[in-house]
Order: sequence, then C-alpha cells, then structure tokens
Amino acid sequence: MDKPTIIVPTDLSACANSALPPALAMARALDAEILFLHVAELPFNYAGFGLSADALVTMQQDIQETVDRELDALKQQCEGIVTRDETRPGNAALEIVAVAERENAAMIIMATHGYTGLRRWWLGSTTDRVLRTAPCQVLSVRPPEDGEELPRTFRKILVPTDFSDDAQTALPIALDLAERQNDAEIVLVHVETPNDYVAFDVALTTKSEYHDQLAAKLQEMRDEIGDRVTCRTQLLHGDVETELSELAAREKADLIVISSHGRTGARRLVLGSNTARLACAAPCPVLTVRAEVMAET
Repeated sequence: MDKPTIIVPTDLSACANSALPPALAMARALDAEILFLHVAELPFNYAGFGLSADALVTMQQDIQETVDRELDALKQQCEGIVTRDETRPGNAALEIVAVAERENAAMIIMATHGYTGLRRWWLGSTTDRVLRTAPCQVLSVRPPEDGEELPRTFRKILVPTDFSDDAQTALPIALDLAERQNDAEIVLVHVETPNDYVAFDVALTTKSEYHDQLAAKLQEMRDEIGDRVTCRTQLLHGDVETELSELAAREKADLIVISSHGRTGARRLVLGSNTARLACAAPCPVLTVRAEVMAET
C-alpha cells in the first residue's frame, strides 16, 4: 500500500523551514512520505539590470543548483522518512494546490510566513489562499520566536467546536492522530462569545441555563469518545481566537485541530481569515480541516 503524501512547501528561508519539525512528527505519526515543494515565482524582470540572455541562463542555473543543494539539506534531516522534492515555476498558492491535487496529498504543512529575496510570503497571501482552496488538510506552523521549540510529537491536542456538523469534522481527524501517539490527550473546547446568547435559537430563561446546555453538549462529545483516548472538556467565554490561543499556551498544547467552517447561532466560528489569524497567533501548529473537502471523501 502506498504511503500517504505530505507536501511541505518551502521558499528555503529559515522561517519557511521552521515547519520541518512538525512535518517530521506528522510524517512519522501517519507513516507518510514528504514531498518538499519549492515554487519559483518567475519571471522577474532581470532585463532591467542589463543582463544578457546568456547571463540570465547562467544565473538561473546557479539559482537552481542552490535550490537543489538546500532541498537536499532538508531531506538529509528526515532520517527514516521517504522524501522527494520538486521545483516548479508559477504562483506559489496555485502551484501548491495543484501539486496537492495531483498527488492526492493527505496534508500540506507550511509555515505561516517566509522570506525569499525581495519578496515576502505572508500568511495573508500564500498560506491564506492555500487554506481556502487546498484539497486536503493544512497544518499551519507559526515560526518560533527566540528560545521557542516546536512540537516533535502531538500528545496534547485541542479540538474547538461550536457543535455544528461542519465543526464536528475535525474530531475524527484529531482522534485518529491521538490514537497513533503514546499517552495522547484531547481537550474539547467551546468558546462562548458575547453574541451567542442573543443568537441562540432555543428559548432559554437564563444565561446560566445556556451555559449548562453548552457544558452538557461538550460532555456528550466526551462520552462518545469513551476510552479511546484520554479526553476532557473546556468551556470558555470571550473572543474565539484569543481564548483558543491563550488556552493552547496554558495547556502547552502541541496541536489545534479545527474545522474551517462552523457556526454558533448566527456567527461563524472560524473561516478564511479567522482561521489564518488563529494560525498566526496560536503558540502551536494549527491543523485546518476543510469541512467541504471532508464531505467529498
């Protein structure tokens, strides 16, 4: 049976390559191979620098040799994991999605920003477009600050939910991953926002009753998991992205697994830019499960 493929896009910057430790951890957990993908966003108007056609060819060859060396260096860090690499021209987001479709990839793992030459590869552009259009799950990794270490296992996993059908698609993914780890724990989280009580579509007499119903729903989810993995619940109040980020820091979470669609009352939990903001702010990697993609599988 073929191994699942994990695509790790890189612009070969230190920021982009910071996604490697979580990528190795995920590849080992899923027994997957890694495809390192470098997209060269050409053409660049080098003619403005007075370069001849021959000089341009030589320069492009030198660039490709450098890219090949750096991709080889990445592969050498992947002991025990099958690796490949590919370099292709084009728009980064479009090419990443195209390769994921061609490979029937299980996951894309990428840093939330990077830097190549004179261009920045920002969360709001490449990563955000990939989050919105990828045919598979996307693991977003915020580059660590000085002294920070990214997880090399996924033993504590936060799973936010607003109890919608779309949001529930994240739980089976988190459960499967937790069951592949030793002593893994899942924390089911619901964040009650200030607008939720007004938007809630069941007649309730008090906010306390509403709160109790939310806690009961979390407990139902916990009970359905049973003894598969260690699991507990957290009911929070406030801004979704802020509360999840702060909880992840308090819990020293290794991973957040979240659906890209979800609603509580009249409000979306996370979609598009909100998911991107969480990926940027969270102190751990964020695995985004696109509900519409899961519905097609």
